[in-house]
Amino acid sequence: MNKIGVVLNNLASSQAAFYAIMRANRLLKERSGIDFALFIEQPAQMCVHPNFAVFPVVDSYNWSGDLIATDLNNAQIVANTAGAGRKFFYMWDLEYLRFNPRQSYEALASVYRDERLQLIARSQHHRRFIASNFNRDSIIMEDFNYEVLCPSHTSQPQPAKNTIGSTTRNLSLVTK
Repeated sequence: MNKIGVVLNNLASSQAAFYAIMRANRLLKERSGIDFALFIEQPAQMCVHPNFAVFPVVDSYNWSGDLIATDLNNAQIVANTAGAGRKFFYMWDLEYLRFNPRQSYEALASVYRDERLQLIARSQHHRRFIASNFNRDSIIMEDFNYEVLCPSHTSQPQPAKNTIGSTTRNLSLVTK
């Protein structure tokens, strides 16, 4: 069984909360064998109804599955959890660009370079930023596409899509 836990600041109306919940709801509807939970730092009105458990962040210390941090503050929480399987820091936002100018590079680097955390970038742009500023590699997971962390094991490969969204032939499937 795959176990995925995501730590968010809150579930109020935001892109992060919306995509985290909607993608998890869809994943749970389409696939079995997945245990999913959200851990929140602050209670708030939920932007979308989750079809899975929501706990206070303190309960993340007992989580035994993969655990994904979504900001610098909860990245430190995730890094220090003893029971979690894989620990990730999802660079959802370039939040440090809004910090006080006195925020030091060393303080940021201590989180981004923490070897206990595997880094996830939201886009290729974020991935390049991580590599050039913190000398770390990362995987790309666009808009909480959890399939990156628990790919389905279907026997039929899915056809490739071109840049305008229409289905094209997957040449690796063509046999003569």
